[in-house]
Amino acid sequence: MFISQSKLNNLRKLQAQTQKKLTKKGVLFAIYNIAEAVVELDNLMKNITVEKRKEIQKAAEPIALATYRSFVPVSKKPHYYYIKGQGLMYGISPGNLRRSIKIISDVKNLEKSQTSLIGPLYQVQGRGAKLDSEMTTDGFYAHMVYGNTRGWVKKVKNKAERAASMAVIQKMSQEAIRVAKEYPRKFWEI
Repeated sequence: MFISQSKLNNLRKLQAQTQKKLTKKGVLFAIYNIAEAVVELDNLMKNITVEKRKEIQKAAEPIALATYRSFVPVSKKPHYYYIKGQGLMYGISPGNLRRSIKIISDVKNLEKSQTSLIGPLYQVQGRGAKLDSEMTTDGFYAHMVYGNTRGWVKKVKNKAERAASMAVIQKMSQEAIRVAKEYPRKFWEI
């Protein structure tokens, strides 16, 4: 919902005009309460900066990351990746793809990103590397697990997003309430 500055100014005027007017029952006009609520919400949104919004997102990232990783398959045996004419490129241990699932927006320092990006991180480790720890992973073959990128998205990414959505929303709501309590409030007290 977007309210222009001119509409907010009109609501502030309306708030000032109806502030002391009562109905026949001795209750403030309802429009005063609405105007005050919208004005207070506008003031609150000016206080909660992009950094605070990112802080709210960060609280739910571990939940989303764990859920995403739980949907990634783990091989029972090691694999080897060869490039034709160049020989062995990687020795891939079981669980490499699961370990390569990271919060990409943190690793790649995507400061302008408004959301947290989770997925297989492509990190070239160098010729002959053994992909067997948290530090040496490469998710370059994620799309190959299910044949193509669309299959990967359908079988892993979409399922993980659906499974984690309620827990992520709940955690972000709790964090948003904590952040909102730092600011003066009236109509939306919890």
